[in-house]
Amino acid sequence: MTIAEILRDKYTVCHPPYMGDAAEYVTYQLITQTGMLYADDTETETAVMYSIDLYTTKTPFAATVKDIKQRLMAAGWICVVEAEMHEQETGLYHIAMTATTEGEIYG
Repeated sequence: MTIAEILRDKYTVCHPPYMGDAAEYVTYQLITQTGMLYADDTETETAVMYSIDLYTTKTPFAATVKDIKQRLMAAGWICVVEAEMHEQETGLYHIAMTATTEGEIYG
């Protein structure tokens, strides 16, 4: 299941750049893919890593981050928070995460 499929029932989610006006949204972008298992000189399992970024004006946002992580984990992804930032030019809080799994897009 893709990141968009996992999150879209509750969140505004897209590849960057987000061009809407929602006070809260999630973007996702492929960072890398890696061959994990080979058989007869053919890649049979591929792992992917995505950047998942929550942008929000709402505080506190810990429950939202936890919900995103739980939704991804329930679908077989491993998700970790990398950084929490406040972007002064936009007024948005930006929570950067990475998510990894095997067999999704490009896998």
